[in-house]
Amino acid sequence: MDTVLRLTLLLLAVGALSAQGVPADTLLGNAQVAPFPKLWIAPIALYQRVSYATPLLNCQFEPSCSHFMALSISRHGVAKGSIMGADRLVRCNPFAYGYQLRDRRSPFHDDGRLLDPVPTTGAPWALRHGLAGAIIPGLGRVRAGRPGDGLVSFLLVTSLAISAYRMHADGKDMRAGLVGTVALLFWLGDAYSTAVFKLNRNIE
Repeated sequence: MDTVLRLTLLLLAVGALSAQGVPADTLLGNAQVAPFPKLWIAPIALYQRVSYATPLLNCQFEPSCSHFMALSISRHGVAKGSIMGADRLVRCNPFAYGYQLRDRRSPFHDDGRLLDPVPTTGAPWALRHGLAGAIIPGLGRVRAGRPGDGLVSFLLVTSLAISAYRMHADGKDMRAGLVGTVALLFWLGDAYSTAVFKLNRNIE
């Protein structure tokens, strides 16, 4: 096993041994959340047992990116919720503070973190516009006036895609499939972000 996999397993083991309650636990105990989404929320709760136990992994957003993902999955289903969560992960970067001040009427939570709640209904899937704007990863975000987010997205998606290709070329097809799936998820997050930008621009 490589170093990253060993570190991941170690973190999960630490999380499994932790008795600390975390926000995702409330979703796992909620009877209104279907069993299938709970299967995807459970690993997030495990990660939160690690991330919420150390200030080194504090998130700048409220809710945190991990809980944003869990809430999105519980409210919008595994597919769309994961894509919305991937979009949030891209937006959680050093440029977020400036964009938050510019774009949000209520930018801060009571504890000073950047306030970014999960949409209750979710934006319509303007998929054709979203995919067209995300042909080049990050392009839709640049057009939305968020070049920092666009740069992060471009570097993330392209590096994952290149890694998946190299793994496939080395005969490591299982790893290539996993990394390629993550690259696709973040690329679809780009399409979602671009579709939301298109919708908001039409409303304005």
